[in-house]
Amino acid sequence: MSLELLTFENLSRVPGIVHAITTRSGGVSAERCESLNVSYSVGDPTENVDENLRRVSEAIGVRKVDLFAAYQVHGRAVTAVEADTEPRPRCDVLITRSPEKTLMLRFADCTPVLLADPRRRVVGVVHAGWRGSALRAAGAAVAALSDAFGSDAADLVAGIGPAIGPCCYTVGPEVVEVFADRPELIAAGKLDLWEANRQALREAGVRAEHIEVAGICTQCESDRFFSHRANGGQPAGRFAGLIRIA
Repeated sequence: MSLELLTFENLSRVPGIVHAITTRSGGVSAERCESLNVSYSVGDPTENVDENLRRVSEAIGVRKVDLFAAYQVHGRAVTAVEADTEPRPRCDVLITRSPEKTLMLRFADCTPVLLADPRRRVVGVVHAGWRGSALRAAGAAVAALSDAFGSDAADLVAGIGPAIGPCCYTVGPEVVEVFADRPELIAAGKLDLWEANRQALREAGVRAEHIEVAGICTQCESDRFFSHRANGGQPAGRFAGLIRIA
């Protein structure tokens, strides 16, 4: 099974930016983590994850050691990554201006958001489940790019990747309550994470025409992307959202 990477048309047009969303294809993991699991925390043998990450790194033209990941906590905290930044900060947003680092976060139903500034040559990646989406983590990324690197939100190009869709994401009353300020995001008890993150980007000043939404539901396409819900409560593998400055 060959390695398959998803890319966005808009980000692919930005010179000097490399990005990808991995799928389940092209790795060595087995059973519920089959085959390109990129997480060490779901019970997959370390040697499998090492090899999967090596393959991903090779596919995007970097060394495995250049991948920079976070300990994800379902919040909106941001880490600005420099060449000497300590690995695995506790956050759900990474931004960088360093071509030495490839930003990587991990997903299995939560929403990947990739950001690039063609003028300032800086990039970011966001992990947003319902908590991060409620907290507008994507908006926090836009603000951080502005504060840290002088980005103008109107220049940013964004891709919203595969996540559990409004077709499948049934939520309870505690989640409905959290989104009381945006009731239009919930219909028939189902939450639209794609639209929540698109709105957060728009509120932060990103132009509508600069936002591309993959529109792929990870639960519907759990044969192609890891999905926690589709795994019926068993730990799912993780796919990766990656972006770097070439």
